[in-house]
This record gives sequence, structure tokens and C-alpha cells, in this order.
Amino acid sequence: MEFVCFTFIVDDIVLPDGQTVMEQLGGGGPQSLFGYQVVSGMRAKVGISAGVGRDVPASCRRCLSLFSIDDSGLIEDAGPRTPRAWQIFEADGLRTQVWRGFRDNDPKLTEMLSPKFEDLPPVYRQATNFHLGVHPSVTPSTLLEVLRQSAHRAGGLFTIEPYTSAPTPPPPYHLTSLLSKCDVFSPNELELRSLFLSSESIKTAQVPQDTSRDGMLFPFRPENSKGENENEKENANKGARGHPLTVQLALQLLALSPPGGANTVVVRCGADGVVLVARDPSMAKAANEGPDFNSTAFVCHVPAVQ
Repeated sequence: MEFVCFTFIVDDIVLPDGQTVMEQLGGGGPQSLFGYQVVSGMRAKVGISAGVGRDVPASCRRCLSLFSIDDSGLIEDAGPRTPRAWQIFEADGLRTQVWRGFRDNDPKLTEMLSPKFEDLPPVYRQATNFHLGVHPSVTPSTLLEVLRQSAHRAGGLFTIEPYTSAPTPPPPYHLTSLLSKCDVFSPNELELRSLFLSSESIKTAQVPQDTSRDGMLFPFRPENSKGENENEKENANKGARGHPLTVQLALQLLALSPPGGANTVVVRCGADGVVLVARDPSMAKAANEGPDFNSTAFVCHVPAVQ
């Protein structure tokens, strides 16, 4: 098995004009697998694992089959119902998720979205790469450690993403612990903001001006953008400059990752693609070392596939 993902959610979508699209396969796991199969030409052996109820819509099963996603890792009757949520979209792209039948931090929901490693089929446990969705405030530390160790033994990577925003910004030591257990961390823009900003300021926040050691915020330096030539760097800069707060917070987040932890933060920006912030692990300094950290990081923008 080349790639195993977790988190299976049935999405009921409400569009800005009020129209609804019901029973869509959602969750970071399936969506990551969709992208992986597009890149692989549908040739990779990939699988999904999550707890589901007896109410999984046939349309979701068909979607897995369409993308050649193995579903033997789905744990049937793991709960009274399959995790399901309203996804409410505004005209400006803002998305609000409202769980149906579960609380946001319900322990049963967490258990269904991230099964125990020992409950995975043997072929899943031997996978090369894993991707897991986590609640940013309540993370299954043991599972994260086991998945990363297993991926590294197989020569692969372990990536994680929040499946919701943090209700309040978690303390820095919590983020450091989370980042210490993965290779790539991939929030969307609102999820990233929720890690540092109060809910009242998330939508109106501007680029922070504090670039001090204590603030752990660093200026975006175009010379650190990734590119083979000046034109490529300039294109990367243009995309990144369109999301200045995202770049600043992504650098701040990466600065919290300790040596041996995540060296890449990929921020999902909807139709604008992603902003990627990464550092050379051979040059990475300890967390909290201040502005010198930024000299080891580069920033680039990857546009969405049209």
C-alpha cells in the first residue's frame, strides 16, 4: 500500500445561493486520496480507514471506487452513524462546518475519524505514507507517533492536517508537540489563523508588524522563494504576496517545530492553490531561536490545478 488516509465524512453542502448538494464524500482523507490518484494516473494502491456507521451513502462508496481507493480499512458499525456535517459556503469562499449528530470535540467522533493503528488491516499498517486529520486542540499523540515511525521505516512520510479550526489558540508548547510528530503540516488559511488569533480577529486580521524575537514573526523575504531562475521566483513571490498574513503565520508555525519535527507547512488557499513554507532540515535550528530561523526557510506559491 502506497498511501493510507484517515477521516471519512459525509458532506451536505449548502451553496451561496441556497442550493444544496447532499451526501458528498468529504473529509481530508478522501480529498487527499483524490489528489494523489490524479497525480499517479490512478495507478497507486491507496486506502482509506475510518469508523463508519451502517448509513454510508451508496454515492460515497461509488466515489471511492471511481478513484480506485481501497475501502477495506473502513471499520463498519464503529458508531451509531457515519460522521456527517453541513458545509455552508459563502460567496467570498468562506466555509462553515456544522457537525450533524456530533459535538465538535466529541471523543466518539475523534475515535471514528482516527482509528487505532492495531485496528488497521495488515496491508495498511505496512503503507509507505500516511495522512491524518486531527483536532488542533485534542490530538491522538500515540497514534501520531506510531504512524510516523511506521512511515519512516518504509521510507515514507507522515502528514497531518486539522479537520477544523481551533476554538481558541492553543499554547505554543502544544503546537510544538504536534509539529514534532509529523513531517508536513497542512492547515487551510482559517485553520492556520485559529492557531494564533482569537475568533473575533480571525476574519479581520492584518499582517502583523511584530518581527521581534519574542513575537516570533518573521518578514517575508523574496530572496528565500524557491525557484530555478528569477522568473520562477517572481511568479512564486506574486502568489505568496497575495497572502501576506498566511506567509507570516506559516513561518511562525514552522518556527515552533523542533529539530526532527515538521520541516514543511503547506497552507491550503482554496482556488488560489497553496502557500508552501519549508526549511532545509540540515540547517534547521531549534525552535524559538528568532529571526535567524528565517534564513533557513523558503516560501513559494503553488497555483491550483485548473
